[in-house]
Amino acid sequence: MRQLAGFLLVALFVSLLLAVFPVHAKDISAGPIWNNTDARNKCPSVCARERGTWNGNWHTVVPGRNSVCSCDFNQRHRGKEDFNAGPIWSNQQAQTVCPAVCTSHDRLWKGEWRTTVQGQMSVCTCHRR
Repeated sequence: MRQLAGFLLVALFVSLLLAVFPVHAKDISAGPIWNNTDARNKCPSVCARERGTWNGNWHTVVPGRNSVCSCDFNQRHRGKEDFNAGPIWSNQQAQTVCPAVCTSHDRLWKGEWRTTVQGQMSVCTCHRR
C-alpha cells in the first residue's frame, strides 16, 4: 500500500511538471545517421545546438544523405519557437518571410532566423505575443 501511494505521488508530481512546463518535440536535421549507435553519438549534440534535448528518437529522411533527430523543447521556459520557413538567402529576404511565418503561428518575429540545411531550409524564431 505504501509503495502504491508513493507511486501515485510521483505520478502526480510528474503530471504537474508537464502541465507547467509543456514539452514540444521537433525533428532537427543531422546529416546521415547510419544506426542507433551513430544516433547516440550525434543526436545529443544536434539537439543541444538548437537548445533542446534528444528524446531518443531519430529516422532517416533521405537514405545515405539525411536523417533527423527528434528533440524535445520546453516551450514555456523558452518563450520562443523556431518554425520552418524554406530557404532564406539573406537578411533582406528574412524581413519579408519571417514576419509572415510568425504571424501564421500567432507569434511575433524579433529579427532572429538561421539556416538549418544549407540551400534547403531556414527557420524563423518566433516569440509568444
